[in-house]
Amino acid sequence: GYTWDEVKGRSIVSLDIWAGPVSRSDLVEKLKADIEVKDFEIVLRKKDGRQIPVMLSAGMIQLEGKTRMLTQARDISAIRQAEQALRVSEEKFRKVFLASPDAFSISRAEDGRIVDVNDSFSKITGWSQEEAIGKTTLEIGLFADPEDRNSLMKALEEEGIAQNLEIRYRSKTGGIIYGLTSGTLVVFDGAPHLLAVTRDISAIRKAQEAIREGEERFEAIFNTSPDAIVILDMETKKIADVNEGFVTLSGYRKDEVIGQTAEAVGLWEVPAQKDEFYRILDQRGVIDGLECRFVLKDGSLEKGFLSARPLQLKGRPYLLVTVRDVSSLLETQKKLRASVAEKEVLLREVHHRVKNNLQVILGLLNLQEHHIEDEQGRQIFKESQNRILTMSLIHEVLYQSRDIARINFKDYLVSLTNNLFSSYGISREKISLELDIERTEVVVDTAIPCGLIINELVTNALKHAFPKGREGSIQVTFKRRKPGGYLLEVRDDGVGLSRDLDVCKAGSLGLQLVVILLEQLKGKLEIDSRGGTTFRMEFGEYFEAGAMLY
Repeated sequence: GYTWDEVKGRSIVSLDIWAGPVSRSDLVEKLKADIEVKDFEIVLRKKDGRQIPVMLSAGMIQLEGKTRMLTQARDISAIRQAEQALRVSEEKFRKVFLASPDAFSISRAEDGRIVDVNDSFSKITGWSQEEAIGKTTLEIGLFADPEDRNSLMKALEEEGIAQNLEIRYRSKTGGIIYGLTSGTLVVFDGAPHLLAVTRDISAIRKAQEAIREGEERFEAIFNTSPDAIVILDMETKKIADVNEGFVTLSGYRKDEVIGQTAEAVGLWEVPAQKDEFYRILDQRGVIDGLECRFVLKDGSLEKGFLSARPLQLKGRPYLLVTVRDVSSLLETQKKLRASVAEKEVLLREVHHRVKNNLQVILGLLNLQEHHIEDEQGRQIFKESQNRILTMSLIHEVLYQSRDIARINFKDYLVSLTNNLFSSYGISREKISLELDIERTEVVVDTAIPCGLIINELVTNALKHAFPKGREGSIQVTFKRRKPGGYLLEVRDDGVGLSRDLDVCKAGSLGLQLVVILLEQLKGKLEIDSRGGTTFRMEFGEYFEAGAMLY
């Protein structure tokens, strides 16, 4: 920045141009030692105070008989700025290289050997830096398909760059990785290298595959469903698509209805049905099983159950409407109801006639009883009459009940025990009756043997537990123990059974019947003679005709 006139004859020191850590004396000392200096970098200060780096060369020469110092300085500011920019660029690249979630790799173009990889490369592929550096991609088996590598190299040879190539890689453990790879040829240390950047898109591919599979499943269900399916655009109320089930049911071709509203096609029987449809949809958001009548292409009417669900397709609101043709189903149900009603009437008539026949037998035994003078014989007839009455009561309850397979056991036992007390003329003031009966429904095949068991045990108690006018009580308990299981207990506070009595070998017909009937129910019997007699039985539900009947 100084002119010739400003420096002519002046000392370098007086110009104050030395600005860096290297002083003029350092330069002089170096010249004394080496006689000359080449490419000696120093910082000089310009006239306006700015500092500049220079590359200085100096040597001692003889001029006009005197030893003089010749110096040459070259301004290297542009070079240093370029170097600084390069260092900044390299630092930025290194930060991106190391911190990027994408996999970076640098390999020599000459032989393909990897010279550097980042942490993301190791995380994605499983190959550490130590394992990958110095090897080729072929040696570590990085490409799952050799054709993918060939496509990458071809793009680099032809255009010098490859962008967003979808390539399948193989991880160290053998798994497949889907990557989106870009690559370019760059120069490092004076030699060409391949810089490759790969983004792991395996999760995206799996999501895309799942969406594709879902669409395929929807398409398959949509096209093969026997129900009529309509996709309705909620903004325009126009039909966007229909399936083959709709074509079969309505008689319309797809091109006759797509792009039309249901009103324009004339599908609704009356406008009120359409209004009810949209009213329910506005209130609930969905529709399940709305019964409607539709007009087919030939003008006939069809009854169906209509369901609707909202869905989004490409960001637009649609409605998936399903119509199930129930005309034939309703007709079948009507016939089935009529058939069931006929069978129920028939079964009630059967129960009525069985009850009547048992009543006839009961009446005949009653007439015969009057001709028997032997008291023991009369007693046997009375017990037989009570057994017949026990069975007759069940058929009478079934005849009057809405359920012809089960009876209300509590009501039945109240009638049964009252009849027994009346039959033997027992006063409730003398022998009281306590019933703890759970209100439950019992199938007929279980109720008959159970009723007969109660008949025999209560009869025995009335006959033998309270001799010589003794007073006491009889308790009957019936409860549901578990699904299909029951507890029956008949207890009296009378004189009790003899300890030597073996119920299974007893000569009493009543006790023999109890044992036989309990075996039929697959139950177990416990007898306690302390403070009277207690018969405790547990048994399961019994189905003589097979469980499917019930």
